[in-house]
Amino acid sequence: MKVFVLGLFCLVLVGAPLFAQDSWSQVPQAPPGVKYTPLSAERMREEGARVGRILAPGYAGDDHLFTDFVFCGPGLWQTWKKAKFPESIESIPATFNPGGEGRCFRGKSLSALDDQLRETLVADGGFQARRPTTHELARFWAIIDFDITEPLIMLESPRRVLLLYSGKISWVDDYSR
Repeated sequence: MKVFVLGLFCLVLVGAPLFAQDSWSQVPQAPPGVKYTPLSAERMREEGARVGRILAPGYAGDDHLFTDFVFCGPGLWQTWKKAKFPESIESIPATFNPGGEGRCFRGKSLSALDDQLRETLVADGGFQARRPTTHELARFWAIIDFDITEPLIMLESPRRVLLLYSGKISWVDDYSR
């Protein structure tokens, strides 16, 4: 009996990683008519690790998530609209259909948006990065209506699921609702 239990334990210990797929290996199915270009699982893991470093508490590096222009979708704007952003960041009202009121942020340095995103996720208790589901991909495409090239990353915290896109444009939104 001990040999059987030991053998079963070794099989599970060695075999489980061979059968398990991580969240970066699961490529979502694009809706009909949507051109979706996924990156390799390895490249997405690297991008997920980069996002994790930038959003880690106490990060003080030179790498940033957002460049000179970013869309903040209606879900996350509900959380951020009371936040104070530096005057160097222009906040432009935008209406998204479907969705509602959001913002476009423009400026030479949008590191304050990295800081705000980090603060939101730390207050939530941390996050795990992953690829979007098929439903999340369809929901994003319904708002943006252009071809999607990864990286498209979901940041899942105990309180919310945020979408982070760094393709033709930068986009961040809360998909919890």
